[in-house]
Amino acid sequence: MNELGILIIALGLVIIIWDLFVAGIFYPIGVGLIVAGLFYYFYPSDLLALSMGIASTALTYYLTFKLVRSNYQKLTLSEEEIIGLKSKEGKVIKKLKNGYLVEIEGQEWSAISDQPLELGDKVKVVEEGVVLKVRRIEEHQ
Repeated sequence: MNELGILIIALGLVIIIWDLFVAGIFYPIGVGLIVAGLFYYFYPSDLLALSMGIASTALTYYLTFKLVRSNYQKLTLSEEEIIGLKSKEGKVIKKLKNGYLVEIEGQEWSAISDQPLELGDKVKVVEEGVVLKVRRIEEHQ
């Protein structure tokens, strides 16, 4: 039985479990150790295990980077998109300390109102700016 291969696999598992409780950037090293341990267990070659471990670590870091980048795209709005909000309708999705969070055409905006609003109220933009000014749309209209 190849004890070193099992030890390397166990070390990889420990690093992955430890990484769940800290920054979250070390798990690819754990993946690389597990792959290296598996290769060393079945094919006891130092060079093969080391190269496969390094390659799998690099691949895991690369795939993680691509996944994170695809989920965090920078939102940019043109002047026309911001200026074009007057008279648009949306709904209140959250109460804030000094206003509300409203959703208009799938985008979330900070807003204020002269009248108290409740979650789910339908609103209409009456003034544009960094913070929108909205008013409630009455149901009987």
